[in-house]
Amino acid sequence: QSGHIVVTSSVMGKFSTRLRSSYAASKHALHGYFDALRQEVYDDNINVSLVCPGFIKTNVTKNALEGDG
Repeated sequence: QSGHIVVTSSVMGKFSTRLRSSYAASKHALHGYFDALRQEVYDDNINVSLVCPGFIKTNVTKNALEGDG
């Protein structure tokens, strides 16, 4: 048995900025959960990776701040 779980997260799981508390909290939760899962499935030869892409320009920030999203 073996496998690999790949999770897309954000650097906000490690570093936070103002006005992003909810987003940062959700990403910290992902990091905590999958860091623990990595240890739990290690003996089953299952790898867990968190991928944290750099900044990607979208309307998510604008919509969140304006209440439209």
